[in-house]
Amino acid sequence: MGSNVLATFRVMPESVDVDLALVESRIKELDIGDIKEMKQEDIAFGLKQLIVLVLMADEGGLLEKIEGMLCDVEGVQDAENTGVTLI
Repeated sequence: MGSNVLATFRVMPESVDVDLALVESRIKELDIGDIKEMKQEDIAFGLKQLIVLVLMADEGGLLEKIEGMLCDVEGVQDAENTGVTLI
């Protein structure tokens, strides 16, 4: 293949009390590819989510692997791939 993709992940914290800056720093330590952008978005009632854009190889199973790694970060309740664009 040899292609790259830009994948978007939605990362939900366990609660409004989770320090998202700390979650961001933990995500940056993961070997998930080249993180191009990470931003916080308001959802409702003080709850925020992280949107993480990752440039990575176009390999089968890699999206699920990264989702699992993001879910394993302390303070994260759920992580979901919400989009993939071929680069």
